[in-house]
Amino acid sequence: MENESLHSDFNPNGGLKLPNDVGLYWIHCNRCYEIYVHKRRRIFLLACYHTICEVCVGVPSANTVTVPNEVNCPLCKKVQRFRVLCNMMPSHFKELFTPEPWREPTERVLTFQSNQRQSFLKAMSRKSTELEEIKRKRKLLEIKSKTKYEKYEQLQYERKRLEREVRKLKEQELQQKRFKNLL
Repeated sequence: MENESLHSDFNPNGGLKLPNDVGLYWIHCNRCYEIYVHKRRRIFLLACYHTICEVCVGVPSANTVTVPNEVNCPLCKKVQRFRVLCNMMPSHFKELFTPEPWREPTERVLTFQSNQRQSFLKAMSRKSTELEEIKRKRKLLEIKSKTKYEKYEQLQYERKRLEREVRKLKEQELQQKRFKNLL
């Protein structure tokens, strides 16, 4: 039942394709909105309870020898300790990401997940608005382009007509010269 309501929240106009199991789609980078389930980047839980991806926080890759234990949160602009989201997290952090918070509801977990979902929904709404604006601009550019193309076609037709006229005038001029030469 929760999945259905989430799916309808995420898919208001049927344009965004999400799988049926969207329960964990609210786990995302709070800055660039990279979704955790795509597993393209590591995502960190900061002490300020922001979830930030490795790109946005500027943490070197896991292969580097020196990995910092504190980072600068790009949202609240403070130095924060962090944990990588994974199964190795301590249980009090893991419980924040439980896909079924209603089984053992705690205000901390419900508030965290609610805030993360709201952040994600606002971002998706913003992205949807941006997409609509881009579509509107594209449509205007298509109309403008079509108008310019039609104008180009008109000018090309006019040019050919004028070239024919110039040829006729040259032919007439040449015929007049010949006629004068004959007299």
